[in-house]
Amino acid sequence: MIGIDIVEISRIKELYEKFGDKFLKRILHIKEIEIIKAKKDIFPAIAGRFAVKEAYVKASGDKSINFNLICVLNKKDGKPFFQNIPDFEISISHERNYAVAVVLKKSKND
Repeated sequence: MIGIDIVEISRIKELYEKFGDKFLKRILHIKEIEIIKAKKDIFPAIAGRFAVKEAYVKASGDKSINFNLICVLNKKDGKPFFQNIPDFEISISHERNYAVAVVLKKSKND
């Protein structure tokens, strides 16, 4: 299965400005919050992680999962991965106004 999602970065910024850390705690894992808070511009990273979690829901069909239980980290080469969800490949990209993510369930032959 495959899932894709696109998020307008300004929408994430508006939600953060309105709800602050409460918003982050609802959509991000605690490890993600620590990593993102160290960045100069946090909004593309937040939007990318939100997009990949939405894409995961589409790929997996699991609409009941809390986003803050999904942890997206990066390998040394920068490639993102789900720390706590096996069998899925992910890709996240940012552009000036948007973040996009794709999630692909690995086949049994991978």
